[in-house]
Amino acid sequence: DVCSPILTEAGRLRGDRTRETVQFQAELGTRLSRVFNLHWGRLRQVQHVIEPQVRYFYVPAVDHQEDFPLYDSLDRINRRNLFVYGFSNRVLGKFTVAPEAGATSQPSAATEVRELARFSVMNAYDSSRYIVRGKERFSDLDINGRLSPLPYTTFTFDSTYDVARSDVTMARLGASLSDPRPLPATAPLLEHLQRRTTLGVSYRTITDRILKEMNGYAILRLNEYVTGAYFGRYDFNAKSFIGNRYYLRFISPQNCWYVDLGLIDKVNPNEFEFRFLITFVGLSSSSRSAF
Repeated sequence: DVCSPILTEAGRLRGDRTRETVQFQAELGTRLSRVFNLHWGRLRQVQHVIEPQVRYFYVPAVDHQEDFPLYDSLDRINRRNLFVYGFSNRVLGKFTVAPEAGATSQPSAATEVRELARFSVMNAYDSSRYIVRGKERFSDLDINGRLSPLPYTTFTFDSTYDVARSDVTMARLGASLSDPRPLPATAPLLEHLQRRTTLGVSYRTITDRILKEMNGYAILRLNEYVTGAYFGRYDFNAKSFIGNRYYLRFISPQNCWYVDLGLIDKVNPNEFEFRFLITFVGLSSSSRSAF
């Protein structure tokens, strides 16, 4: 069945089929910044950064692509004459670092730089085709914001704004709180496996799909070797949970292997999965990490 698009009426293949095409991409951007001296407690300086950028993507039209079987997104490459443009605002803070208890070698003037806020707006225009509801060459505005006033708190905002209809088609608000204590030193190959105890929640609404849902997660670090996690989705229209995932990670005391266990309860499709992954550090892995 998958080969039927390239069969003749007699049921025989038409022979070798090829598609020659080319893709061209370019990006242009700059960076403007200014530093303000504040000296508010541990906050010594604030840097405001503005980063405008423009990206261009071109793909020519190639005929007779419908003769190819459709397996993935690379089988039918639509023409593009796309411009993506926008800007990002970032606010960075430089803080003095308090010396650790009992430390004698840490310099008194040690500092750290941390991103405090980020705000970006992006848009796109395609002169070769309509990209919104078959009648608009301009895309919707993508608006993103992130606020991190403290190292262990984060607030996020994502929105899609339809300029033609003057309406917000998607919006998401989120917040997270994590354990501020530093993670203990571990083997270099296992550093990316360590997780802080973290709680997070977000609310998302999509106007066209009449979607209203709450997403929440909790990562609980029990000790250096055991970490558990829960991820859940709640649908306000159905007034029920539409997905629950439970994970457990165990890292061996020898730091040479770790095990991930997962239980996944889905509603659409209605199925229940159990996942087991064991990875020998430095050798190989059968799949990507469950977390």
